[in-house]
Amino acid sequence: DLSLVSEASTDFTNVTMLITNVGNTAGIDEATLGHFVRSDVVTGFSGSEAYFATIQGAVTGSGVGAHVDVSPGTFTEALIVDRGVVLRGAKAGQDGRTRNTASGESVLTLPVLVRGSGANIDGFHMPSPGGNAIRVDANIVNVTVQNMVIGPSAIGIYLERALTAFVRQNLITGATVAAIRTGTDSGTASTADDVVTDPTIRDKEIVNSPPR
Repeated sequence: DLSLVSEASTDFTNVTMLITNVGNTAGIDEATLGHFVRSDVVTGFSGSEAYFATIQGAVTGSGVGAHVDVSPGTFTEALIVDRGVVLRGAKAGQDGRTRNTASGESVLTLPVLVRGSGANIDGFHMPSPGGNAIRVDANIVNVTVQNMVIGPSAIGIYLERALTAFVRQNLITGATVAAIRTGTDSGTASTADDVVTDPTIRDKEIVNSPPR
């Protein structure tokens, strides 16, 4: 039977996974869940989707290629994206340079570390993340960072020595070291151990920040 999951005012504090919709046979009343994160590729549950209380819980519980959709609201977690998932904020697809951030945003208050090739981060607001707002580890390939609004940090988007990356339609404000930084240097005096990187960076707006 098709059923409707609707648990108004339920307290999901400290519960990592809220619902697993096995076989996608139930209707989920998302309005009653408050803040939630939905994944459409769930480890151990083929052909199902699941709802999580945290972004990290959703990423960890998802398989490669999952669409991980984050509801509007504030999420206070230092996030590690260690696999190739498509991480979509509530305003995914909306240009970070021009959109209104006054409401309806998925807000990340702490930095994001990308350790999974093929990851795509789209449509979040990071009003004051500090440190390196988004850092992509060395030797990672095919990472996309787009439609982000990033406030004061040391480095807004740090590609470190990521081999390939695509960065577009981001607004970066108040970075103290660099808005976007790419790198090939391995930190030694020799150039023999440096890494050739090939990022594509376009359609960006940088305000009160060194560009690179």
